[in-house]
Amino acid sequence: MKTFKMSKTMYYDLPLLLKKADAIVKNQALPTFTMVNIKTYKRMEREIKKMVVRELGRLPKKTVDYEAGMYLLNYGPFPLEGRGLRDGYVLVDTAGLNETKEQILKEKSK
Repeated sequence: MKTFKMSKTMYYDLPLLLKKADAIVKNQALPTFTMVNIKTYKRMEREIKKMVVRELGRLPKKTVDYEAGMYLLNYGPFPLEGRGLRDGYVLVDTAGLNETKEQILKEKSK
């Protein structure tokens, strides 16, 4: 397990967060091994909604929620309840991540 502090851009640039967590293998993202506090997750959700509005213009609220939800589903970290992790920090399960990386690399080499 390792932790690191998020920069301001990582709240909406999730591929950058995954790259820093080393959770990308052969263009395949592995966000299930990254975890954040629930407050941090909510802030990420707000920032991503702002990003969607900036990129796609004015849209109905349901559409913005849908787009932000899909982005978080594909690249977002796992939200943790409770007080185990401080706001603005990311926890990475390195053991599980390394095991999954090895499996992916074995499958790709076949």
